[in-house]
Amino acid sequence: MPHPIDPPRLFVSHDRALHRLVAVEFGRTAEDQPPGHRVELYDSGLTFLLDAPGGRTVGFVVEAFDTFDPDAPDVAAIWGGPRLDAPSLGLTAATVGEIVVAARRRLGGRHSVDRTLAAMATACDGPEAVARWTHCLDAGDMTAHLEVGRVLLDLDRPAEAYAHLRHYASIAPHGAWSWNLLGRAAEAIGQTEEARHAYGRAIDLAPPAGDAGRRDAEERVAGLEERLAGLEKRRVREHRTAAGRREDPRKGA
Repeated sequence: MPHPIDPPRLFVSHDRALHRLVAVEFGRTAEDQPPGHRVELYDSGLTFLLDAPGGRTVGFVVEAFDTFDPDAPDVAAIWGGPRLDAPSLGLTAATVGEIVVAARRRLGGRHSVDRTLAAMATACDGPEAVARWTHCLDAGDMTAHLEVGRVLLDLDRPAEAYAHLRHYASIAPHGAWSWNLLGRAAEAIGQTEEARHAYGRAIDLAPPAGDAGRRDAEERVAGLEERLAGLEKRRVREHRTAAGRREDPRKGA
């Protein structure tokens, strides 16, 4: 007999400035998700997050949360449908509607802790920004992996940046800029094949020609290929020189 699947346990985040509520399964992010992983509920401002096209619901996003009406007829579906756990709100197997109401009551017009930390991090740079974004990550916001990686890359710490950016790309695979950053980190630590792949993904996901991010990725992959070609020519030249010395020992004298 199959075991019942436990409801996803949600991380709940509220951005007061953007009037945006995000409730997503721990370890996931609502950002940069592929097509089919987001299903909008008409024009209500509410979007369901899925783990795969047609898959299970792993969260939701509410835009214009300050004016969202959970009792409006066109969003009646939020009072049925998937059941979700929201531990920070004290809810188990709750409907989206119940979570929305509880979040409004708990958070009201204030930031959740992760958004407060993010606001502090945005005002910093250098090592302090790394520390602040890491606090945001510790608070449960997986989107902070991207910011930690970005700042570490700016600080010329690519090995550390690589781990964060690689993980972010695995949970948010539809972001052109994050793939670009991953390519830069991978290239800096000698992971050339992964860098080539990451730059390719950045180009595929970027808007049409003329986009600054697309041009940057194209220039970086071209630079990578040129550098690799130069290294290969040098290797061949050194190999031929060494072979010539073996054939005529006097050349090495």
